[in-house]
Amino acid sequence: MQHLIHLFEKYMRERKISEALLVGQNIFNQNSGNTEIFEKYVEVLLDLATDYHTPIAICRSYCDKAELAVEFYAENVELHEDLVYEIIHIKEHIYEIRMDLDARENEERKAFVKKKIEENDQILNVLQKLMQKLIQITQKEEFDKVLEQIQQLDEVLNKEYLVERQEKMYQQISGKCANLVDTKIQYFNHKNKAEYNLKALEAYEKAYKLLKNADNIADSEEIIKNLFIFDASKLFNETLVYYNHVYSYILSKMDDKGKFNLTKLAIQCEKKYKNTQ
Repeated sequence: MQHLIHLFEKYMRERKISEALLVGQNIFNQNSGNTEIFEKYVEVLLDLATDYHTPIAICRSYCDKAELAVEFYAENVELHEDLVYEIIHIKEHIYEIRMDLDARENEERKAFVKKKIEENDQILNVLQKLMQKLIQITQKEEFDKVLEQIQQLDEVLNKEYLVERQEKMYQQISGKCANLVDTKIQYFNHKNKAEYNLKALEAYEKAYKLLKNADNIADSEEIIKNLFIFDASKLFNETLVYYNHVYSYILSKMDDKGKFNLTKLAIQCEKKYKNTQ
């Protein structure tokens, strides 16, 4: 047994706790009625249980081992009055350690929650600033970039730790963001469509001016194509009115064969901007 005690002490000096406790438990189990071995083994366990740098769950496991050792020792040792009081004293000490661990866990929990609340405040403040930035943005690319930042922060936000004021603030931001995104999307769609219509209008005007001065409209196929490269479903009524004006002018300058060929060209011409929203 002496060599096991030396091995136990060696492991303790080297801070190989798992190995030391394995040997210590073996020594105690083989000598469960030995007061000296019991006291040394339990003392090590309770010292480990009160180490502030050790995680609470592991400290509790040391308390569990100590309690089992006490029960095993009490069953196997030859009891006398002083020993009874000593065993009760050790049990009370273990109980006190458990209470301290509960208090420590409560403090750690409070500190953890406080940190999460502070982190949420920081995220919510950034979200508010990004919301203001979102309002002022006029470019779709920049809008998408800021919106992605907002979405990423929303995922990072610790929603389960939102206090009442933060929950209220978050709901306000979420509501405003949803309305703003809807408004901005409509704005960008209209802006995009307006730009599309301006391109079409400029193309129609160019074709009209060139065709007015052309000697033979029938030979101006490349110019006429500019009338048909735009998707009519994306054109404003005003743009369509001008298109019809130009188209009618061209038709008025053509014979029946030319009108047929013009209609065929309109059907076959690829829509250059068909993917524009």
